[in-house]
Amino acid sequence: MKRYIIPTLMLISLSLVSCKKFLDVEAPKDKLVTATVFENDETAIATITGIYSRMYVESNNLLGYHLNFQFALLADELRNYSSGAEVVRVYTNSLNAANPTTPNYWQLGYNFIYNANSIYEGCENSKAMTPAVKKQIMAESLFVRAWWHFFLTNVYGDIPILTNTDYETNRIKSRSAQADVYKQVVADLVKAKSEISELYLAGNTIAASTDRVRPNKSVVSAFLARVYLYAGQYSEAEAEATTLITNTAQYKLSATGSTFLKSSTEAIWQLMTPLPSTTTANTFEALHFVLNTKPSSVAGTNCVTISSSLLAAFEATDKRKGDWIGKFTDNTVTPNVDYFYPAKYKSISTTVSTEYTTLLRLGEQFLIRAEARLAQNNLNGAAEDVTAIRVRAGLLPTTASDKPALTAAIAQERRLELFVEYGHRWFDLKRTNKINEVMEFAAPAKGSTWASYKQLFPIPIREVQSAPNLKQNLGYN
Repeated sequence: MKRYIIPTLMLISLSLVSCKKFLDVEAPKDKLVTATVFENDETAIATITGIYSRMYVESNNLLGYHLNFQFALLADELRNYSSGAEVVRVYTNSLNAANPTTPNYWQLGYNFIYNANSIYEGCENSKAMTPAVKKQIMAESLFVRAWWHFFLTNVYGDIPILTNTDYETNRIKSRSAQADVYKQVVADLVKAKSEISELYLAGNTIAASTDRVRPNKSVVSAFLARVYLYAGQYSEAEAEATTLITNTAQYKLSATGSTFLKSSTEAIWQLMTPLPSTTTANTFEALHFVLNTKPSSVAGTNCVTISSSLLAAFEATDKRKGDWIGKFTDNTVTPNVDYFYPAKYKSISTTVSTEYTTLLRLGEQFLIRAEARLAQNNLNGAAEDVTAIRVRAGLLPTTASDKPALTAAIAQERRLELFVEYGHRWFDLKRTNKINEVMEFAAPAKGSTWASYKQLFPIPIREVQSAPNLKQNLGYN
């Protein structure tokens, strides 16, 4: 499969439609360019595959790493060694509206939403595209829009819902309740699922591909399962997760040593990484988490280890501890010092492509279904799903049998299974109302104090100042 190469025309187009300051951008002046882009299938396909490329390499080529890194720092998953001001702010839960994190998730997320809307409208208005390509790209655009609305509402709480590129409408948008955001996300995903291909497609055509890097029907189902779980629609979450779990011809829990390979049978959706070299590695996660020296005290990369609380949470025989956590031993000091680091991705300094960044995988689906089943009082079914995850990790079946014990068992397996993956721990603590309990203990260990309002990010102050109906989150005024 060809890697995502965005033609010069596409770079111009996507740059022009990017919403530099959401709610405060000039009316788009790119109508002619956008119309030209959608005059043939090839350049139209490049718009959507270009988004997936940008989702990985945006913000100094560190989005994949940065998101995992920052949300794990916010929670209780990592210990920080860097003295960098931005890293320290995140680690000590000391975010403020004047100094947003990098990347700026508000701006970044709405840029992707705006691009997705622009692509959707471009396809909708095109008279030249073939119907099959048009339908596929429009479905993928809805998926992208849903992905980023879901992410943003879990970071900022209530957010504006952006479903078009109309400047005047968007400029005065106010925040919608999270429940309404979820409704929009579900609506977009349900529509996308009805239109999108069942096959994984190549990056430059609508031909089938062995790479799992463009969303298909299974990808939409997997994400719907997550959204339904967060929204408390448990029967729907169970149904969507089941479609993945029972599709054993395509998806199976892999051995822990191969879970994050690009060829993993567990992968549902991955981001294709840049062509690796002796300096770029397979993934930025491997490049910046793996330690070959003691953690850096100055950089924002190679500066963290697994927190002592997370390390202690693993059972001694858990294969995830051995396969997903690496160890660097500093032999220059006496006694020697061991540093444990995230090692889900390992491939660095190689020109051989073996790993892609994994955003959706089957392990999460078992845990989604377990939680959804438990919420519907199917205790045996919940225990079966927890056991499937534990057995894959080389552990004995769960002994939890009542609702409180199973609730704790699911939370524990989510912590160990999904650590340092796209904010799962942080979002789980919030949605299960455990964040105050956990962070009141974790924050002092990180040299800070905790307040409940910190579970939401501040909206960058320039966004609030430029949008008449946009209100700041409590605690950050």
